[in-house]
Amino acid sequence: MKRKIPVTILSLIMGLSIAACGKQETTTGNESITATVESTQAETTETSEANTETTESVETTENTEEVEETIEATDITKGEPLSEKDLAFSFLGYNTYNEYVEAGNDGGAYIVADNAAMILSGEFTDDGDVLESTVRGIKLGDSIDKVFELYGNTEEHSADIKNEFSHDGLKDSGAYNYFLKLDSTKEYFYAFRFRVDQNNNIIAVVIEPIPMEYWS
Repeated sequence: MKRKIPVTILSLIMGLSIAACGKQETTTGNESITATVESTQAETTETSEANTETTESVETTENTEEVEETIEATDITKGEPLSEKDLAFSFLGYNTYNEYVEAGNDGGAYIVADNAAMILSGEFTDDGDVLESTVRGIKLGDSIDKVFELYGNTEEHSADIKNEFSHDGLKDSGAYNYFLKLDSTKEYFYAFRFRVDQNNNIIAVVIEPIPMEYWS
């Protein structure tokens, strides 16, 4: 009986040691799992924040580009009356048409088809005074409605026929006129004449200085 007591005690001690080790391993395992979960949550949060910052950056860039495009497109507001900006095209060696007139010249600027009667005859134009479009972008073939949209409506409509602008079965049918007076050119004011064909499309544009005595 005396020999069994130490064995029993030894077994009890070993059992307690094993239990303690098991508890320690369980605790260590729990701590490892907790650390892994926390690490995963931190990575997920960082990724979400990074994606949010990237999205905000892209949206900001797109908004900035839209604003820049809007500013560029509205340099001359639709329907804005004629201004000196409409004369800001190079012409016969001058930086602007206004500078050309201020220098004492009175030649007109034209937008006209290459095979129009006036070109073939050489009646009005010479090299360098034919334009491709107005400053606001009006070209041959555009509807008169586009002119109204960009320049506003005008009551100055003349029904005089200019056959020299006709070509390819398109016949001149009159003009819609806009006028501009500037302090810098006291002897002249400017006329913008948008001539239309039988379909109410632009067949020619004439920009010319008119002596101030005809201003009314």
